[in-house]
Amino acid sequence: MIEYKAGLLLVCALTAFGQQSASLPAGAQVVDRYIQALGGRQALDGVSSRAAVGSLHSPTSGAWGRYMELYQRPNRLLRAFHVPGYGVVQICFDGSAAWMETPEYGVEDLTGKRLSEARRDAEFEDALKLTEIYSALAVRRRTKIEGREAFEVEAQCPDGDRETLYFDTVGGLLLCRESPETARDGSTRLVRTYYEDYSAVGGVKTAGTLRYVREDLIRIMRRNVTNNPPVDGSRFKKP
Repeated sequence: MIEYKAGLLLVCALTAFGQQSASLPAGAQVVDRYIQALGGRQALDGVSSRAAVGSLHSPTSGAWGRYMELYQRPNRLLRAFHVPGYGVVQICFDGSAAWMETPEYGVEDLTGKRLSEARRDAEFEDALKLTEIYSALAVRRRTKIEGREAFEVEAQCPDGDRETLYFDTVGGLLLCRESPETARDGSTRLVRTYYEDYSAVGGVKTAGTLRYVREDLIRIMRRNVTNNPPVDGSRFKKP
């Protein structure tokens, strides 16, 4: 009798899992919903560059500062963090190479995993390219992110890394990206970036707040975004 009950419970569990899996959309479908939620393919295709400026706050240290971001298609991205009393941190992918500037180490080239991550961050800025950035996208389950129901999507990277993307099951927008980050000493830590306060900018929805969270650091960037500003290509050159 005990064996019968155990077997029945196993069958029920497998059935429930099968039903849940069958109800999940494909990864490409989730990305398509995300693109539509942002404003649609035509609107996104019309954005060739983006600039953002705003405030930077770290609850970890209590520091305040300024944040700047510049993106140019297809894959140029510069981010700068200005912290009074500390200095400027810049991270850039110029389309083929990556560099980083910090008060401690000055300007240095990023290689290996750090180069791959910088390239992926730049390419991630174009939602239309998500199915190209990752070699596979698989929806694993429904879960909760900050109290909101989300599809958990496992994203396989060509270099062997894995990321996890969380999309709102109702509105379709990206809520969170979980990705590995390689430190200067070669160690890897897990980072979560939360996308919050979406609003339309020139017909394209954009997150007004980025919240970067890792075990030892939290950064909150509140930004004002402009689409299609003129871009001076020299801004991406290594100092």
